[in-house]
Amino acid sequence: ASITTSPFAVSTFCPGQNITVAYTAAGSYDPANNFIAQLSSSTGSFSSPTVIGSIVGTSSGNINAAIPSTASGTGYRIRVIATNPATTGTDNGSDLLITCPVPSNLSTANISASGATLNWQPASCTSDYQLQYKVSTSTVWTKVNSSGSTLPLTGLQSNTKYKWKLKTKCVGSNPKVFSPFSAVSTFTTATIKTSGAVASTPDRIQVYPNPFNNAATVQFQVQQSTNMRLELLDAQGKVALQLYNGIAEAGTFQATLQRNQLPAGVYLLQMVTSEEVVTKKVIIE
Repeated sequence: ASITTSPFAVSTFCPGQNITVAYTAAGSYDPANNFIAQLSSSTGSFSSPTVIGSIVGTSSGNINAAIPSTASGTGYRIRVIATNPATTGTDNGSDLLITCPVPSNLSTANISASGATLNWQPASCTSDYQLQYKVSTSTVWTKVNSSGSTLPLTGLQSNTKYKWKLKTKCVGSNPKVFSPFSAVSTFTTATIKTSGAVASTPDRIQVYPNPFNNAATVQFQVQQSTNMRLELLDAQGKVALQLYNGIAEAGTFQATLQRNQLPAGVYLLQMVTSEEVVTKKVIIE
């Protein structure tokens, strides 16, 4: 009897990844025979192999297997053996790389005074990503998880440089296995254009009464049809309340600003479009 382990179409796998091991068996095997897929050490040695899958059978076939979550290295091999009769098959014929891939091609789009969209090239065999960002001068990173290859950020500070990086969490890893972090990428948010107080040019945003303690009326002007967000920012620049997010036609509109559970203090009401950011200071008593 003899067994030939088939080569793989790819040479890189992730820790925890499910794979199919194909093999060709020649000769006679007992009906209770097990074909077993084994993983070598990272140096290609089968002196203490790891069983990654098995199947009961007497002929050629495929074994559903799983790469161990703890595996990492460049020189792995996989082979198939039989139990009855005891037969050791050939390995797959070339070294395999097992690694959790680092995300690449980081870029930033849709940068405004309070937000940005982070993008990156998807890595193979991943469950999700852990992203971290911060103001460039800060020592504290904010952690965010993403299942896709793009992430919108909101509530950022205007005219501020940010740094961000991310790492991959591999599919099926238990315990979790992460790649190293990517290189750090940077972007700078836009400068806020504050509505003027010149008498001959009326404010684009009006709030009355202001200050208020229960509710206020917001009147705002849209100069042309555009995507628009109308939101209230707290003293830290984070979005405390969103009044509108969608397409707005040109014209003058009104909205009601409810205090709800907002604490007293000074806020910034901002209208964000693709062309500009207009703000108005709001005081809640």
